[in-house]
Amino acid sequence: MMPRHPSQLYEALLEGLILFILINTITLKQKYKVGLSSSLFLIFYGIFRIVAEQFREPDSQLGYLFGNLSMGTILSSIMVISGFVFLIILRKKNES
Repeated sequence: MMPRHPSQLYEALLEGLILFILINTITLKQKYKVGLSSSLFLIFYGIFRIVAEQFREPDSQLGYLFGNLSMGTILSSIMVISGFVFLIILRKKNES
């Protein structure tokens, strides 16, 4: 029996409380722009998911796909990339 991490608690803290405080702090201190909180949510949620995935056991039917990358890590990376793309599109739209 190997000791296990309480990954649900990590996810609750990172993806719940810390994400809520972080997004509210950033959006309330800046001049609000449409889409800012959505892109920040995608970026930070994806990053926090990647961190939490390191402490979880991968799904038994999938396992690790590429080295130490699980399906959750790959999908969360796509979420982070799409959040940055969305943020860049919003920045370009607001500049013009």
